[in-house]
Amino acid sequence: MTRLGGATRYDTAVKAAELIADRYSDAAGEPCFTTQRIGLARARVPFDSFSAGPLLGRLCAPLLLADPAAVPPDTAAFLDASRAAGATAGATALELSVFGGDAAVSQAALDAYLSGEGAGAAETEAGDSDTPGVLPAGTCGGSIEDEPRPLLDSDRAEDPSWSPDGTRIAFGRGDLAQSSLIVADLDGVDEVVVVDLPGRNWMPRWSPDGQRIAFSRAVPHDDESGQTAFTSTPVRPAPVPV
Repeated sequence: MTRLGGATRYDTAVKAAELIADRYSDAAGEPCFTTQRIGLARARVPFDSFSAGPLLGRLCAPLLLADPAAVPPDTAAFLDASRAAGATAGATALELSVFGGDAAVSQAALDAYLSGEGAGAAETEAGDSDTPGVLPAGTCGGSIEDEPRPLLDSDRAEDPSWSPDGTRIAFGRGDLAQSSLIVADLDGVDEVVVVDLPGRNWMPRWSPDGQRIAFSRAVPHDDESGQTAFTSTPVRPAPVPV
């Protein structure tokens, strides 16, 4: 059994990259990983890494981890070593594939690393993030020890969906004949009706930028066959208190 465990999750990713680069190298007689093609994804939200892993494996490229606002020291050190090794071998550039948008690994973080301003601090265990519009990972308010409490004063609300920045919640309310999709603050106030149509409108899902909501709509018919459609709607801003 081989256990790869670094001091941080970034260090663990670096150790994994070093292991595969060592095992699948010219020296090992199985050339594959050259570390001149490297993938980069956000550490604390793993979905981009899940998508990147199989692709990078096919491309013989390791995956490193970063944060929205910074390239952590462990990651930066591996990138520096790969760039230096490539330059020694005559490579003109290091191919870096970043998985996820600016909210995952910001261009500002990459520019800071490339400009030589140094590696930034990693996200804290609480998931603090300075990226605007990004909810700190692992926090939706309160703590796991808190007692459950109702968010909405309604017994007909269903299918809640958090906004990407964690400040609003979308949900459905109504019945099969007529229903609405509503957006409200986390305390249930400042409700805004974004959809109010015949049929059942449910399963709201936010776009990554929080500007649109996709949802399912089931429309009743006289023959009781029913039809279901997928559509989307803009999210109107919540009322501003005066």
